[in-house]
Amino acid sequence: MEWNEMLQYFDKIIKDYNFHLIRENEEFLNKHPDRKEDFKLTTVVIDDEEHRRWLFYDGETKTTYMNHYGEVAYQIFDSLVKSVPDNPNHEKFMEKARKHKIPESVLNECVKWAALYRDKILQIVNEISKNDQKDTLHAFDIWRQNRHIMYTKIWGREENLYSSSMEDMLEFCYDWTQEKVEEAVASDHEEAEELNDDMERVFKKNLFIFHDTIVIPDEEYGYIWGKVYVARDYGDTFSFDLLRILQGRVEKKIHLCPRCSSLFYSNDSKKRYCPDCRQEKNKIRQEKRMENPARKIHKNIIDSLRNTYGGGTVLDEFITESNYYWECVQGKQVSPHPGYDDNIQTKEDYLKWLEDYQAKIRKRKKPDKG
Repeated sequence: MEWNEMLQYFDKIIKDYNFHLIRENEEFLNKHPDRKEDFKLTTVVIDDEEHRRWLFYDGETKTTYMNHYGEVAYQIFDSLVKSVPDNPNHEKFMEKARKHKIPESVLNECVKWAALYRDKILQIVNEISKNDQKDTLHAFDIWRQNRHIMYTKIWGREENLYSSSMEDMLEFCYDWTQEKVEEAVASDHEEAEELNDDMERVFKKNLFIFHDTIVIPDEEYGYIWGKVYVARDYGDTFSFDLLRILQGRVEKKIHLCPRCSSLFYSNDSKKRYCPDCRQEKNKIRQEKRMENPARKIHKNIIDSLRNTYGGGTVLDEFITESNYYWECVQGKQVSPHPGYDDNIQTKEDYLKWLEDYQAKIRKRKKPDKG
């Protein structure tokens, strides 16, 4: 089958599945005509497992595109994080969403929901970024409890039930016996599992429908084969894509920038900051020094000694001794040094030593160059 014939075939299966889907849900749609868009299938998704990527065909725009495993989940998590009003990139995200003509009512609902579950979303992202595939059961729990995050109202109910605990229950039901509280918590968790299973059945039947396994022509690899699904849009791939991340079948991992709360995609575990923040290394260092007065004075002394002595032995000796005390007050193991002060054990001691050192060098005169 040639490529043009393949696209015609995709259009046909989208049309056929839409016809059957509307017919199967005809009674519901007659009662809720405003929900018709929820049952509109527009996209063919091909799971190319060999090359770890998703291939998409948009039946409305007649375009094809590709995402590597992990990129769909990354884009959705990134949107959720940036939806929160206190995120530094919120306005840029909203502006971009409006350019794509996303209705204001949808945006407002997304913002409201993301703000409500902000901490939980960030917790999920952190757990995903730290996952090393060694704890399979924990990774599976992350996936199972969060695979429906795209469907916000359902996932919100699931999350509230999964989060039910003895401590929270006793706060409101303080006159209950421990046995009754345990039963209530167990009941919530059981309801969460039932809701999760019900949503998964709806997902596979109406939102992400398996069609067949086929072989298709590909410009890069000649021919590829993969499982074909019919979905509403690329976002319905989230559940499967999150699973690929947690299984370690991705080239890059999702990370959360500790400075601006943006998400970034990288396979280098040493990169703590997003690309934008990495371009401002000096500013980041300055911010850290402002948070730590001792290290700020440490840097000021270095600058003073460099200006006064042009570097040399005095500067090197100060840096070595100051870093020795800094490691001591942080509780790190250091080899005893006979010439250093053993009484410096706390950050306050270290700060006092720096202040005294700074006062001394301010009294010194700059040495003559002649």
